[in-house]
Amino acid sequence: MPYKRAAGQGTGGVVLLVAGLLLSSHIALGTHAIFSASQTYDEAVHMASGYSFWKSGRLTIDDTLNTPLPFLIASFPLLFLDPDPFLKDEAYLGKSHYNYGELFLYRNRVPAERLLHTSRLFIFLVLSPLLGWLVFRWARELGGDYCGLGALSLYAFSPSILANAPLIAADFTASFFVFLSLYSLARAAKREHGRGAMFLLTGFLVGLALTSKHSAVILLPIMPFCAAIHSHRMGRPVFSKGLVAEWLFALLGAAVAVTLVYGPRQIPLWAHALRATLSIVGGGAGRICYLFGETSARGWWYYFPVAFLMKTPLPHLLLMAAAILGLAAKKTEPAARGEFLAFVLAPAALWMTATCFSHFQIGIRHILPINPLCCVVGGVAVAQCWKTGIGWLRWGTGLLLLWYAAGTLAIQPHYLAYFNEAAGGPKEGYKLLTDSNQDWGQELKALGRLLKEEGNPPIYLSYFGTADPHFYGIRYVPLLFFCEFPRDGDAVEPFRSRRILVAVSGTNLSAAYINDKQVWSWLKDYTPYKVLGYSLAVYDFTEQPDALLHVAEILARQGQRERTLALTRWLQQAQRP
Repeated sequence: MPYKRAAGQGTGGVVLLVAGLLLSSHIALGTHAIFSASQTYDEAVHMASGYSFWKSGRLTIDDTLNTPLPFLIASFPLLFLDPDPFLKDEAYLGKSHYNYGELFLYRNRVPAERLLHTSRLFIFLVLSPLLGWLVFRWARELGGDYCGLGALSLYAFSPSILANAPLIAADFTASFFVFLSLYSLARAAKREHGRGAMFLLTGFLVGLALTSKHSAVILLPIMPFCAAIHSHRMGRPVFSKGLVAEWLFALLGAAVAVTLVYGPRQIPLWAHALRATLSIVGGGAGRICYLFGETSARGWWYYFPVAFLMKTPLPHLLLMAAAILGLAAKKTEPAARGEFLAFVLAPAALWMTATCFSHFQIGIRHILPINPLCCVVGGVAVAQCWKTGIGWLRWGTGLLLLWYAAGTLAIQPHYLAYFNEAAGGPKEGYKLLTDSNQDWGQELKALGRLLKEEGNPPIYLSYFGTADPHFYGIRYVPLLFFCEFPRDGDAVEPFRSRRILVAVSGTNLSAAYINDKQVWSWLKDYTPYKVLGYSLAVYDFTEQPDALLHVAEILARQGQRERTLALTRWLQQAQRP
């Protein structure tokens, strides 16, 4: 059904101008985040994986659980920079994923930040504005100009989108193709003729989603169910021979897409990795899950719903609630109501429900595909409130959107650490959720800047991540590092510096992946000197001998006998009258 502007709405030119301003704001915020953050946990591996695939034609690195399309897209511009792929190095030949990522990013002939920023910028600028435009377009078709602009406002300032879209990871690319698949299915379902070609295209987009992230397999049962809901509401047969043929076209399109991305000989890699992923998701054999200070090997059924409620801005939650109430009260036009329920609201609800059975719970990014759909849901509420013509309701809607944007601007560019006001904000988010929800190793660059301002003193560093501290000029002694390979640090003694600093990542501070859950409990008695990006706490223990005794104990646990003795002797001498 072609879009028609509702009576009383603004001219198309004004609407498009506002949409352009919103997308420009989104691009500016995301670009700032790209240049602010250090490499997050898996980015080096993903970038090296995609580039080596381009160069060798083989998916060798990062093939166990991940799919290649996001990394092929992100690494495409690197072909013009011509970094060394290190295809003959032992790290590549032995499939030592993280060692290969380290080699590719930090030991290449092209500077590390140029590689990182080029890949991030390319995948962000290609996909994120386009997804924003699709959110705007679909919402506009459903509810008019105000619906489109409301949805785009929520997308442009979404902390979850801004946290993940600028990174070299699979989650946002999968979200892009999941949304595009559902939009294509909605358009196919409304057509009277030529539906076969549209189902073929929809299937192809589903295939691209499947080669972006294995969790997109959730689409396979969701999409026929949603199409059946729409057919029922439109008074059409839910099952027919024609529909069977159309879904066969869709499966063909998906098979073509998977084959094009992997190549005919490597299709078994996709099936093998899918089985491995489903085994981890279903069996809880992945990382330890963390929620509200507790850890579990299998997680909790309510993990993702609770995480969603804590990390989604309150204005967005209120608008979604209003949209659902409006749908129940039949405030939405009948034609749009069926499409909205079948292809927007139902997929989001079903995706969230499916994740309740997952035992792999390390980040809200795993439910990122529902975020663009939730933006459309919020946009519907904006249109419903505006069309009432009630002044206080219009003003209230405008204030909600301003509150939403202000909350995002207040935390920029540290979007990964966002928690809404009901969750207590980002300051102590590490007590609620960890890993990619809050601290993914992104603040090492900020730490390097801080230490430069302090005269580059060596520090005790407890870092969660795989970025190289030396690249940011950090001289350090490792303290309960969480990395995929050993970091030896430097031959320095931070206690001899003018200022004795200890930096602890939020994920480590939560002790989520540390056996001794009380190892950092003594830090509650001390106030950080600085907290970088709400996720990396820096303590000044210059005049705190008791705190340094705890540091010595941790060094002893790590087997660093000489460092422990040196620090202990220095403390004994400092305490003598």
